[in-house]
Amino acid sequence: MKHLNRILKWTNEGITYETDLRHVDIIIKALGVTKPVTRPMVCKSPDEADAKDKPLSDEEATLYRSCTIRIRYLA
Repeated sequence: MKHLNRILKWTNEGITYETDLRHVDIIIKALGVTKPVTRPMVCKSPDEADAKDKPLSDEEATLYRSCTIRIRYLA
């Protein structure tokens, strides 16, 4: 059964719940991930990172907020 986008299951041990994994698919599609990540983080010097920083557009900010809220929900 689904309730508030969580999957509830009645088992012999009791009731369990888990998040709906369709949120993972939505995040992957929204970010355009097509292949697995081999390196989780690319390290840059602080000077190099600051030189390329710019404010997000309204569309990018909306995408960022949407994905972070979904990731928080999954956590």
